[in-house]
Formats: sequence, C-alpha cells, structure tokens
Amino acid sequence: MEEQITTPQKTNQEKLPGAVIAFVFGIIAVCLFWLGAIFIVPGVIPLVFGILAFVKGPKARKLFAANPTQYNKAHNVFALIGMILGIVGVCLTIIYMIVGVVAIMAYHF
Repeated sequence: MEEQITTPQKTNQEKLPGAVIAFVFGIIAVCLFWLGAIFIVPGVIPLVFGILAFVKGPKARKLFAANPTQYNKAHNVFALIGMILGIVGVCLTIIYMIVGVVAIMAYHF
C-alpha cells in the first residue's frame, strides 16, 4: 500500500502594508541613534525614522487585527518589532542628544 503524503495547502495570504517598512525604519532608528550625540541636526535622522516606525507599526497591526486570515502572520510580528525598535531608537536618540549638548556646554564653559 502506498502512503500519500499530503502537505498543508498554503492560503494565498497578502503582505501586510506598512509592516516591513516599520521594521526597516525601526532598525535604522536603532542603528543610527548615536548621531544624536554629534549634534542636533544629524540626530534628526534617527528621530524621523523612529517616529515613522512608531506610526506605521500600529496602523499595520490594526489592519491585521481587522482581518487576520487575509494577511501573513509574520508581517504582524514585523510591525510589532518595528514599533518597539522605533520607540527605543527615539528614546536613545533623545538621551544622546541631551548628553551631547551637555558635553558641548561643559567643554565651552
């Protein structure tokens, strides 16, 4: 007797709009947070990417919550991780901006 191996059929799930963008922007914000210590102007770069990740993440998660069978579950995780990394990136950038300004002020006075 021959055994037939059946593989579960994949449903045709779509990519969650904004999830991967939130993930990438969150990674960029965390990787570039140290620019805040250089000065305020370069520190705006990770701030912008972190804020965009924090805005895109919840939008994608709401879209997934509305219809979870339509979208890939991994993209929901991407949106969550991107949102968290965006928050971490913004917080670290602000801390480094404050430390950089204090160091410059201490050096000049």
